[in-house]
Amino acid sequence: MKSPRSAFPLALALFALLAATPARAQSPAAISAALGDIEWRHIGPVNMGGRVSAIIGVPGDPRTFWVGAANGGVWKTTNGGVTFEHQWDDENTYSVGALTLAPSDHNVLWLGAGEADPRNSVSYGDGVYR
Repeated sequence: MKSPRSAFPLALALFALLAATPARAQSPAAISAALGDIEWRHIGPVNMGGRVSAIIGVPGDPRTFWVGAANGGVWKTTNGGVTFEHQWDDENTYSVGALTLAPSDHNVLWLGAGEADPRNSVSYGDGVYR
């Protein structure tokens, strides 16, 4: 049986060979053409918040889905994530732990408030919402 050290020279040689192979980057024009009119945008806070705790989509409709944030409520998109609308404005809690659609009616969303890994920047849940 070979010792693990006998594989080290071979692994080192393979790494050196791969590191010496030039990488090909796309030209700025090709990148610009591929991205079209897409612009950079912020999609959440950069502090301790901004953690997504649940995502649920509508079967058969890949452009519509809801996103539940650990400390930011529920957001819905109908255009594949280009824009989002806030759906959780007037409740006592803003922490989302789970989302699911009713199998009988995809217009009914069930929400479990609270989050499995609470931190100092989230609230505790207070029940299940429809």
